[in-house]
Amino acid sequence: MAFIQGRTLYFAGYGLTLIFVVLFLLLIGWAVPYELRMRVASLWPKFMATSWLRLATGVKIEVIGQNKLPNKPFVAVCNHQSEWETLFLASLLCPSAIVMKEALLRIPVYGWGQRFLKPIAIDRGSPRAAIRAIVSQGTTRLEEGINVLIFPEGTRVNAGEIKKYARTAFKLAIDNQVPLVPIVHNSGTIWGKKKFVRGTIKIVIGDSLGKNTSQSADQMTTEVERWTRETLAAM
Repeated sequence: MAFIQGRTLYFAGYGLTLIFVVLFLLLIGWAVPYELRMRVASLWPKFMATSWLRLATGVKIEVIGQNKLPNKPFVAVCNHQSEWETLFLASLLCPSAIVMKEALLRIPVYGWGQRFLKPIAIDRGSPRAAIRAIVSQGTTRLEEGINVLIFPEGTRVNAGEIKKYARTAFKLAIDNQVPLVPIVHNSGTIWGKKKFVRGTIKIVIGDSLGKNTSQSADQMTTEVERWTRETLAAM
């Protein structure tokens, strides 16, 4: 019962504080330099994904390998199980541009605020156009000194599972000669599609694949997907 009440408290705080963040972006965010805008905006997902989550529900976070994050800019790839990793990584990798569905930007208020954070919006109904958008917009973001975060599975996956990785993120890193950072977590065991339980969310940051790698995008994709499956299985 206490955990259910804590979960309710968490989402109540989530909704109320989100309103203030979006209002900041809509009212004065446009007038604030991008880097400062991102730093301020990233405080909210960090608080939601760590401190508030712990206070309201008792869920703990364990990060392994944070010191492995390279000098910016870089491309990060991560498995996708819940909303938690989108929140946590938005802060951890700040400033970063996340690849997201274009439809999310059309959501009243929320979508309007997201536009100020320079996400890479794609149309999932048109795979070829989506790939072109990721490569084009991703290159622009990297040139601006902004990290790019991509979930190569393309959708949320059940806890304990890894869906086949798409190669677009790896091609983006190779074409721009920037490091590729693999990340894996088990958030779905705590914050799944239809559940929310007490426990510890673990997130592991792997060794980055060097920007001067001789590997092809296919080879890099295979290596990172294998590492992700093995690391997740060991959690």
